[in-house]
Amino acid sequence: MPERMGRAQAAWGPRGDTLFAGEMGALMRAVDWSATPLGPLERWPWSLCGALAVCLNSEVPMMIWWGPELVTLYNDACRPMLGTRKHPRALGRPGRECWLDVWSVIGPMLERALWRGEGTFSDDLLLPLDRHGRREEGYFTLSFSPIRDETGRVQGVFTTAAETTRHVLGERRLRTLRDLALRGAEAWTIEQACESAIRTLAANPGDIPFALLYLLEADGRRARLAGTTGVSPGVLPPTVELAETETSSTAWPLAQVARTGRVARMDDLGARVDALPMSRWGDVPESALVLPVARVGPGHVCGFLVLGISPHRPLDEDYRDFLCLVTEHVALIIADAPASEEERQRAEVLAALDRQRAEALAHERAARAEAEATKRRFHDLVHGLDAILWEASPKTGQFTFVSQRAEKLLGYPLERWTSEPQFWRSVLHPDDRERTVGLCRGAIAEGRDQELEYRLIAADGTIVWMHDRIYVARDRRGRMRKLRGFMTNVSERKRAEEERARLLVDMEYARREAETANRVKDEFLATLSHELRTPLGAILLWARLLRGSQLDEPTTARALEMIEQDARALERIVGDILDVSRIITGKLGLQVESVDLAPTIEAAIEAVRPAADAKSIQIESVLDDPVTPISGDEARLRQIVWNLLSNAIKFTPKGGRIEVRLERADSSAQITVKDTGRGIAPDFLPHVFERFRQADASTTRAQGGLGLGLAIVRHLVEMHGGCVYADSPGEGRGATFAVRLPLLPVRPLEAGRKSGQPAGRREAARAAHTLEGVRVLLVEDDVNTRESLGALLRQRGARVTATGTAADGLRALEQEPPDVLISDLGMPDEDGYALIRKVRGLGRERGGHVPAIALTGYTGVDVRARALAEGYDMHVPKPADPDELTALIARLEGRDAWTADSPGGTHGE
Repeated sequence: MPERMGRAQAAWGPRGDTLFAGEMGALMRAVDWSATPLGPLERWPWSLCGALAVCLNSEVPMMIWWGPELVTLYNDACRPMLGTRKHPRALGRPGRECWLDVWSVIGPMLERALWRGEGTFSDDLLLPLDRHGRREEGYFTLSFSPIRDETGRVQGVFTTAAETTRHVLGERRLRTLRDLALRGAEAWTIEQACESAIRTLAANPGDIPFALLYLLEADGRRARLAGTTGVSPGVLPPTVELAETETSSTAWPLAQVARTGRVARMDDLGARVDALPMSRWGDVPESALVLPVARVGPGHVCGFLVLGISPHRPLDEDYRDFLCLVTEHVALIIADAPASEEERQRAEVLAALDRQRAEALAHERAARAEAEATKRRFHDLVHGLDAILWEASPKTGQFTFVSQRAEKLLGYPLERWTSEPQFWRSVLHPDDRERTVGLCRGAIAEGRDQELEYRLIAADGTIVWMHDRIYVARDRRGRMRKLRGFMTNVSERKRAEEERARLLVDMEYARREAETANRVKDEFLATLSHELRTPLGAILLWARLLRGSQLDEPTTARALEMIEQDARALERIVGDILDVSRIITGKLGLQVESVDLAPTIEAAIEAVRPAADAKSIQIESVLDDPVTPISGDEARLRQIVWNLLSNAIKFTPKGGRIEVRLERADSSAQITVKDTGRGIAPDFLPHVFERFRQADASTTRAQGGLGLGLAIVRHLVEMHGGCVYADSPGEGRGATFAVRLPLLPVRPLEAGRKSGQPAGRREAARAAHTLEGVRVLLVEDDVNTRESLGALLRQRGARVTATGTAADGLRALEQEPPDVLISDLGMPDEDGYALIRKVRGLGRERGGHVPAIALTGYTGVDVRARALAEGYDMHVPKPADPDELTALIARLEGRDAWTADSPGGTHGE
């Protein structure tokens, strides 16, 4: 693990801070994920990120297994389940590599979810985990659910876990004690009692891998082997001399236990007993307890019980108390067996008591004390269990005993359980009451055991899920005597199941959202293809006709007009796409200035008037001159109005009418565009400003477009601190779009030049400048662009030297320094950045300070900033307006534009 924690937390960026919550999140932020099968964080799919965010923020133990190798990720609640042997080593490692000890169990479940997309659920599943340096017997409730990506493919598996080891072991031990009591009651002789006890202990090899039962002979010097389980009787002597056990290093310390009456622990069992039983995982017991079997008190040991300790469970207080209770139960059933041998031994004891009455009284008091101690220990065990033990009358259903766990868990005094006849029924959840009571009555009527799950309402009003196991206790004649059972709190498991169900719903919703996004994307791409191919097809067709030189002069002029019109349509499409890209990435900036809205609106109206006139659409404007100027970007504000007007013209039939109104509304300026067009359907109205959304995306739609214009309007209006909304009475009844902009200044998202006139318009106003005699070095790898741009500049009077690579351009500059350098940025071998760095390194006398323009198809604030920082004086996006480019060259010609102290710092587009 340490070798994969080499990167600093800062390298992850904000995405890692969002994903990795909690202590496990802190650990995950230190991992070098590029060295794991998952790869770098920035390449993680959103389906993994969403699942991981849910996992790390949940208090339920959860794990994620990702990819074909089932790489392991887990949250804080999972760490106790992994232990020190697996945590943190398992983080980011393939599942089979870190979970080899239980892979034969969980591997098929994981692969079923991953490869077949089928979830599974296992209750109280046995997993022999190696958590602390040894294999432990552990039980878990697990669910495995497939994680699907936006395409519906399964990429990983979601697991929720709850450890139920204590619950399973408690039930198993209670069953052993119950069986000892029930079967022992049927024994009529000591031999039958011993046989019954050994048979019961043999049924629980998990807690008692082997057991040896010795009974003391009447003389108290020898012990007879009365029964064994887990060890063959043939490997042990049938009788043992107690005196020999005092000096032997390999014998059981029976004499010591008889003398002290205390439990003795023996380790290194391999030296004492041959052929010890192996567990299901191939391990043998290493330790055992030798416990005294006493009938009356510490001074009256009648036998010994040697109980093996499981190699897969620690000998904690619960385990030790269980073994002591087993011994006490064995002692009781032996004492109750009415055998003649027992009667003779009792007669001898009574004779001894007659001779030593005082000692007998002392022993009796000790016996009472021991009985009380046993009762207390049994009481502590019962009331210390993580379950509610109870007894009830089968006739009335009245509780006669309830353990203290009921009061701790539910908050009601114990007296109410045993004194109020209908108390249990009253705290049942109303929705479960009829079903649960009916099942209980059916079980009593049929005299059979029953398992139930139902909800109880605690004293504080909380809902507690209970799992209740009901047993029918009978007397020797088979008559139903009592109902016994124990309730276990399974609320956590139920919450995990509910959480799993909720997660499945959330994941299904996310999958459907992803499918919807994919469908919208596909529709947009299909529309984009159509919108690009339509003008491109017309341009290519007109170009072929022009090449044939068979067109008359009017048709030729019409062809050139149509080519320019379609090219500008393509430019608008690309511009809309770039605007959306800048909006999504947060790189769309504003050139803030004081703007009068009335002239801006009039300019937008004039720009769309030819399109309106072509459809005989009348545009009426009512512009409120007293509206206070606003703070904003004049070009973007004109774009807002142009987009709204273009949209209105597109959907208004011939002969229709459009009204544009500017007025003051409180502290805002409101621009309203109202048309008499086709209107907007009510179900589409909430989506009208969403990206890529169109009311009709079919191939038979009457109108073109990409569905971006109104989305751009919304973002531009919001950048100016305003809002936009749409309204329509319905289809065929027109539509109204209203924009509200604050009269107070807005804070620009990106600093820009605060000029009363945008740079493009200032330069266009000076486009009348000619370039007579100006030496221009043009570096452009695209042949068509190089030839067309060279022809344009020569037409304007410039002397143009054109090259196709940065290396050729540098050689041409050194041979004859130009007045202005124009270079593309994206070129093979060496790009425009490398070229300008070499040019600026030449020095003034060799042309190193030549004014330079970066002419490129790459746009955006970051591209422009880098171009200026590298040494260009201007950044002009393609396609460049001929008049504007001419004005820029004229502006730069004849002056030393670049200085080493501030490369490009005082010049812009």
